[in-house]
Order: sequence, then structure tokens, then C-alpha cells
Amino acid sequence: MVQSQANASSASVLDDRSFAGCIRDLGPFESTPHIAVAVSGGADSLALVHLAHRWALRQGGRVTALTVDHGLRPESAEEARKVSAWMTDLGVDHHILKWKGPRPAAGIQEAAREARYDLLTGWCREHDVMHLLVAHHRDDQAETVAMRFGRQSGLDGLAGMPACAHRGGVRLLRPLLCVPRAQLEAMLVKRHLRWIDDPSNRSAHFERIRLRRFLGGQSDWSDKLRHASAVMARWRRLSGAAQSRFLARTVQFHEAGFARINLPAWRSRPADLVSGALGRVLATVSGRPYVPGPDSLHRLATALCRDTPGGGTLAGCRVFVKGQTGFVGREPERQSHPLPAVPLQGNMVASWDRRFRITTPPDPGASVHGLDVRLLGRDGWVAVKKDLDRVPSGMPSDIIPVLPAVWATHGPVFVPHLGYIDRKYADLANSVAIVFAPRLPLTPIPFDSAVFSPKKTEQ
Repeated sequence: MVQSQANASSASVLDDRSFAGCIRDLGPFESTPHIAVAVSGGADSLALVHLAHRWALRQGGRVTALTVDHGLRPESAEEARKVSAWMTDLGVDHHILKWKGPRPAAGIQEAAREARYDLLTGWCREHDVMHLLVAHHRDDQAETVAMRFGRQSGLDGLAGMPACAHRGGVRLLRPLLCVPRAQLEAMLVKRHLRWIDDPSNRSAHFERIRLRRFLGGQSDWSDKLRHASAVMARWRRLSGAAQSRFLARTVQFHEAGFARINLPAWRSRPADLVSGALGRVLATVSGRPYVPGPDSLHRLATALCRDTPGGGTLAGCRVFVKGQTGFVGREPERQSHPLPAVPLQGNMVASWDRRFRITTPPDPGASVHGLDVRLLGRDGWVAVKKDLDRVPSGMPSDIIPVLPAVWATHGPVFVPHLGYIDRKYADLANSVAIVFAPRLPLTPIPFDSAVFSPKKTEQ
């Protein structure tokens, strides 16, 4: 139990009717929706799964709870099992997703957050679940806006977290953004429900916790930040719609993960529109979850659109010009930050370079044994070039070294986006799929519940 329960008991309680209004605004949903909820075991996510479970039952649907065990703390496995027991008592299906593989030496918090979303959205895709609920609430939003203000984020960043976003083909929904933390804790206290108190949520080592302590005693500041966020969010919706229309007319994406830009069309439009559009292209190509800062974007957009066009690198991407077309591709690999290889195995769904999804069938035989997916690179390009009749039409030579390739110990044996395959490994064409699947789509994914019909899965 957390120390704030005494305060929570005096707060108003979020009821089912109010929650139904919150989630209704994030629709549409299927007639019998299957909703995934990220549940860490903290008060916020436990309140969310209880509310979402009752809402889904009234719709004739169901909820699946997902808990990510990062393995960063000794007690994390036991906490995940405790959440599983609570979900069993609630009558909610529950799955524990474990973070496997190497951990970075630096930036572990950011890496853990990205791994969490990858695991959550990966499970949703695998099980045909279109909606993932997360428990960010009103206090989280105020803290996020304050942090971004301190980092001099642009207007888009100051809009805070969107209530509805798209990540990896999944709708990421935040139905509690208008609900204060105290109301969620009060609901759990009223129902005599326990939750897990993560000690990191009290550590002043983290910027967010320091802001939380400050804002906790400054209700006026919190209200002003939330109001500013709401104003910026309305601006973001309007500008986002204009950007989407502009991008649809002027940008083409190639299945190999690079973009072509119609430069004459960009040169005739306002600088703010062009900079915002370039940011979305960069985010899609790089596989990163956020667009770069406004100052860097403006400088690069200006260089790209001037009469003597230039280019540059930003956010892990290289921007260059050929004739009247701008190209945005992945930046070449740096020796100091090499891209990890992904070993192939049967029945896998994995991400490579945050941009490509790798899938194999349950039983690929011996065709994938000892192989992995990694960057083609310049050496790999030299090795396969002699066996290619031609390079696919419209693919600049600058893009080729950053393509994904399947490697054996002696070199690359399969480069799907070049149409190259070693004859000794011909079976790979049927057993390994490498598809461009960026974390952020160029434009929001439309969702029509009337035509969405997920395949049947075992209950």
C-alpha cells in the first residue's frame, strides 16, 4: 500500500459512468471490443484495468491485462506474479511479457520504456487487438508539459501526450488524461484494493519525480500547464490534419524504408508546414517515437527547400537531393553505435532497427539456422552487387547500404528489397519476411469499426 492512501480516501472517486464518457471519446470500437490494458501493478494502471474491465463487459467485450517485466529490479518478477493473481481474482486474462536481450550501458530508462511499448504493441498485433489502454492521467500530463517546457520543446511537444496515438499499427489510448491521480487512488481505497508502490516513483534522482513534488504543492501551476496543454492539443489536431493532407500529396514512401519528397511542392508552402511535415517524415524513417526539436527541423527544412538545395543529417536520418526530389533515408551505421544483429529462429516476430518487422513461420526447417538479420553495409553491397542484374528502379545508391539483409558467416545471402538471394538459400524467400513497419506512421491510421473483423482466436 502506498503512503498517499490517507489523502486518497478524501478525494472524489472516478465512477463507471464518468469513465464511460472518457473512453467513448476515443472510439469507435468494435461492437464486442477486445481491449488490452497495460498493467504495471501501480495504482493508476490497476484503477484503469478495473474500470476498463467493467466497461468492456457492458459492451459484450473483454479485456486482456499485459504486464511487462523488465527484470531491472530483483522484485520485478514477484510483482508481476502478484499482478497476475489480482487479475485472476478480477476475472481478467493476464499475460507477463519479459524484456529479453542485451541492455544498453547508457540510457537504460529510455530503452526500457521503448522495450515496454514494443512488447505491448507486439502482443496486440499478434493477437489482433487494435486498442491498447495506458494509464497516463492528468497529473502525468502536467509533469510532461513542464518537462518539455524546460527543454524548449515546440508547440507540438507542449501539447503533451495525445489521448489517441498510433504505434506499430496499434491504437494507443489514454482515457484518463482528464482524471487526477487522487481520484484513481480513491477508487481503489473505496473498493479495498491493494497496489504496488514502485520505489523509483519516490526517487528525486529522476526529473519527473522532482517536478511531481514541486507541482504537488503548486495547484495553480498544474492548472495552468494543463490549460496550456489543452490549447496546444487543439492546435496540434488542426495542424496535424493539414500536415496529413500535405504529406499525402507530396511524399511517397518506398517499401525499403525511405521517402521521396516533391521539392517544388514543398518550396511553395509556409515554412512552419514544411518543417512539421519534415519532422514526421524523419520520425517515420528513423523509427524513433518523437520528432526532432523545432530549431533543428527549421534549419534542415530551409536547407532542403532553398534554390540550391542542400541536405544533412538529423534524428538518425540522412537527407539529400537528386534533381527535384528530396530523399530521406536511414543514416549510415556508426562504428561507435553499431546496429545489433537479430538471430533468426522459427515462429518469430521481431523488430530490427526500430523500423522493420521480421517474421518467420513456426517451422522454417534448417533454412534459418545460423543466420541473422543485420545491416547490409558497404561491404555487403560490394559482395552482392556483382550478382545483381540491376538495382530496383528508383532506389538511390545512397540507400542501399542501410537496407536490412540476412547474413551467413561468409556474407549476405538474402536482401529482399534488392531482390537478391543466394541460390543456396532460395528457401529464405518463403520463410523470412522483412517488412517496413515504422513505429510512427507518416499519417494517422484510420480505424473503422464497421469493417474491422479480427480473426478468431482461442479464448
